[in-house]
Amino acid sequence: MITVRDQSCVIEKLAAIIRRIAKTSPDVPIRAETKLVEDLAIDSLDLVAVILQVQDDFDVAIDEDAVQHLCFVGDLAALVAERAPSLAD
Repeated sequence: MITVRDQSCVIEKLAAIIRRIAKTSPDVPIRAETKLVEDLAIDSLDLVAVILQVQDDFDVAIDEDAVQHLCFVGDLAALVAERAPSLAD
């Protein structure tokens, strides 16, 4: 089971990935409740790049069907937490 501390750490790492790839300003807060498209203005190409980087950084596989259901940064964090071997107990 993932702890709140682990979830927070995952979100911090995701925020760094998103900022780097989507060129999101450091002034824009990225939290679990932040919407990927509406709040961060991530387009489809940036989203694909974010997903590919997340797969590499966390050693997870994220299929196309799962990507369609990602609305919030927290959704992506939960998916990573569920699938990342290093976060499993």
